[in-house]
Amino acid sequence: MKIKIKNKNFVSRPVLLIALMFFLKISLSATPSVALDLTTLSLEELMNIEISSVTKRTQKVKDAPGAVYVITAEDIRRSGVTTVADLFRMVPGVHVAKIDAQAYAVSVRGFNDRFANKLLVLVDGRTVYNPLFSGVFWEYLDTILEDIERVEVIRGPGGSIWGANAVNGIINIITKKASDTQGLYASAAAGTKDREILSLRYGDSIGKDGAYRVYLKAREHDEGKKINGEKDVDDWREIMGGFRLDLRPSYGESIMFQGQVQHWKGDHLEITQNLAGPAFSCHICHSSTKVYDSVYFSGQWRRENSTGNAHQIRAFVQYEKSTGSAVMDWNNTVFDVEYQRELRWKERHWWTWGAGFRFYRTDTKGIHGYRLDPEANEWVILNAFLQDELALIPDKLTFVVGTKAEYHENVGIDLQPTGRLMWKINDKNRLWAAVSRAIRTPSRGELTGNTRVAFPGSRQSPEDIVLFKAYGNEDLDFEELLAFEAGYRSQFSERLTLDMAVFYNRYDNLSAVPEPENFTLTLDPVPHFEATTQIENIMNGEVYGLEVEANASLTDWWRLKAAYTFTKLFLHPEGEQNTLFWGEDFEKAWPSHILSLRSQWDLPANLELDLWMRYVSDLQAQDIPSYFTADLRLAWRPRPNLEVSLVGQNVFDPVHPEFGKCFVLPSPVGEVERSFFFRINWSF
Repeated sequence: MKIKIKNKNFVSRPVLLIALMFFLKISLSATPSVALDLTTLSLEELMNIEISSVTKRTQKVKDAPGAVYVITAEDIRRSGVTTVADLFRMVPGVHVAKIDAQAYAVSVRGFNDRFANKLLVLVDGRTVYNPLFSGVFWEYLDTILEDIERVEVIRGPGGSIWGANAVNGIINIITKKASDTQGLYASAAAGTKDREILSLRYGDSIGKDGAYRVYLKAREHDEGKKINGEKDVDDWREIMGGFRLDLRPSYGESIMFQGQVQHWKGDHLEITQNLAGPAFSCHICHSSTKVYDSVYFSGQWRRENSTGNAHQIRAFVQYEKSTGSAVMDWNNTVFDVEYQRELRWKERHWWTWGAGFRFYRTDTKGIHGYRLDPEANEWVILNAFLQDELALIPDKLTFVVGTKAEYHENVGIDLQPTGRLMWKINDKNRLWAAVSRAIRTPSRGELTGNTRVAFPGSRQSPEDIVLFKAYGNEDLDFEELLAFEAGYRSQFSERLTLDMAVFYNRYDNLSAVPEPENFTLTLDPVPHFEATTQIENIMNGEVYGLEVEANASLTDWWRLKAAYTFTKLFLHPEGEQNTLFWGEDFEKAWPSHILSLRSQWDLPANLELDLWMRYVSDLQAQDIPSYFTADLRLAWRPRPNLEVSLVGQNVFDPVHPEFGKCFVLPSPVGEVERSFFFRINWSF
């Protein structure tokens, strides 16, 4: 296959490095890797997977008193996806929308946007949301997908143990231990949109009780297409490398260190709306090259005895920098440390408590109509949490109660209590219910941001142009959520499981921008009106929904995995006197229905065929119609350590949009195109 490369200098270095390491390794003896374990778990084994995100203590999926979905390594392998964000399309309650070739909008249970600010995302316990916008740059969140052990997706609040921003949900990405990635692993992919994805990882043991891995990944992605059919300016390139080290110095004691360096570079076209350009045009497209660099180091020490009592200390430090944006250049430094204690007391109690400290420093430089005042800032977040898992009736009825107190230097202190009840009806059936309070901390942009946006008038009446000025508000309070949830989980047979959840969320003090009351006519630089307003806590809302997940092993060689989501949002200003300029848009920027159906066939001659179909209903506020699409994957495994696959994405639909206007950092609306790629995975 001949692939056209636009930037040969970028690709040549990682290709040569990978090739050199590849052939050097072939000349040496190597222990076969166990990372490519293709054994398919039974439905019972899937229900017994151990997770830790719901209560911060290890427990089986079927016993978790919350709405949880686990994306396994096998799910990742057979999905055929190449980005982290696309993985969550299989999860009920999660809306994933591709904005353009770079950016995604991902959220849980409503309020989706490029920077969905009510979702906490972690990688091995390290938070990855950006404090400037309280969202995630999904285009920068990357790793070797084959190194992910599982992803735990919690729908619903988790503030009682995870803190602010764990409002609507938590995504916890957990990578494999170094001992599970021994030997050499190489992967190469090339296609119509993903020009190439090259991954190389090597792992080995350290003595009897230690292991490490090092890895390198490089990729290039082609530009997308705008909704008007024209080519967009959003191609991008990336190179990253990192390591993980796991040690077991004594029985029950474990130490983990990991780190990563990343360089990302992409062309982009962002829209700024200002008083400039010919014929009083307010919408100006800025084409430039955006550069993102980051480095982080994290570590964890844990000691656990035979009864399960444990001490744990986790810490990380991260620096990231972004330049070339049409809106703002920025860099962030964050240091975080947390202590956690797990203690069993009098057979019926599992106590979990701890405390944490986080330090942020941000430096920014506003460009076109947006800036922070002051441009540099530092602040501290302190927290402490306490939780008791009480066996009301041993092995039958469990009650979890806890709270987290969090102090934010710019906003104040607040509590986030929760109560969860789990009833083990029998070995196959579970019922659970929960009531929780969660808060969201205002972002730096909401507290100190200054925005200037111009809306065009007609050519005949240029004075109809309105220059809209919106200011941050340092008196903003926490946004509040009171959530009611219930669920049923069952393994009907060895071949059928069902997981259902219903919820009702009530929001208070939501941030919104009121309509300005006064308009002033100004003649400089062109005739226009000016209006000023300020973001305030003046919106309330309610969200309710149903989430269903079903897994069926129809035969030993055919499996079906289905997920359905129904969600309704109702947002309204607080008080009859308020009219909102921005805020209520989120109400109809979320699909009422989302359906995912995955069919997996294990065919003769070591062939695999996977069909993944999805339906998403329309986004009325953004004029995005409903769409149906499908991905198709055909793989051949001639040997246990070698896999060759051909993947087609959006094969039934040549092009469709998934998300429209972004409320932060607007860009041209893009479309998702049909694409194909070929991939080889090889382990030694």
